[in-house]
Amino acid sequence: MVSRVPSQRKAGGNGSRPESKRMAKPKSHFPTTRMTLIERMRKMDNSAWTTFFEIYGPIVYRFARRARLDDHDAEEVVAAVVRNMLRVMRGGFELDPELGRFRDYLRSVTNREISAQIRRRKLSSPLITDPGAEDGTWAELERQEVLAVCLERLRRSRAVRARDLLAFERYALQDEPADSVARDLQISKSRLYAIKHEMIQRLRRLRESLEAVIEEEKS
Repeated sequence: MVSRVPSQRKAGGNGSRPESKRMAKPKSHFPTTRMTLIERMRKMDNSAWTTFFEIYGPIVYRFARRARLDDHDAEEVVAAVVRNMLRVMRGGFELDPELGRFRDYLRSVTNREISAQIRRRKLSSPLITDPGAEDGTWAELERQEVLAVCLERLRRSRAVRARDLLAFERYALQDEPADSVARDLQISKSRLYAIKHEMIQRLRRLRESLEAVIEEEKS
C-alpha cells in the first residue's frame, strides 16, 4: 500500500491517527517542495520526471565517468538508475530522515549501479568506491547542472531575443571583449551591459524557481 505524505492525509482525511503522526515526522526534515517533486514522480508526472532527469541524469553520468567507466558504460549506469527510480516510485517511495537525504539515497543507488556495471563488464580498472564520498562533490555537481538547465531554458525562452542571447553568451559566457561583441552585433556597449544585466536577472529567477523544486532543506 502506498503511503501518502501528510498534506494528502489532511486533504483526504481517511488515514488513521497513529499513522498520520508517524508520517508527520519527515515533514520537519524535508521541505514541501522536495516532497511535491517526489509525489509527482510517483504519479508518473512527465514534467517532474523531466526535471529529475535534466538535473540528475548528467550528475549520475559524471559520477560514472569519475569511476573510470567509458561513455557507453556511463550511459548504461544512467539508464539503470532511472529504471531503479521508476521501480521504487511505482512501489511507493517514501523519504526516511533516519536513512539520510534524497541526495544520499540517489548517490547510493548511483554507486551501486556503477559497481554492478563494472562486474557485468568484468572491467579491470579500479573502482573508486564512492566518487562523491564528500557530500560537497554531489552538491557542487548539482549546482552546475541547475545552472546548465537554466541556461538551456533561457535559450528556449520566447521572451528572449536571439541577438540578446547571442550577445550575452559571447560577452558573459565566452568572455569576448565588449568592443568586438558590440561591433559585430551593431549595438552600443551600454546596451550590451544592459543585456548582460537582464540575462543575469532572468537566470536568477529561473534558478530560484528550479531550486524551489529540487533543493533540500538546509540544516
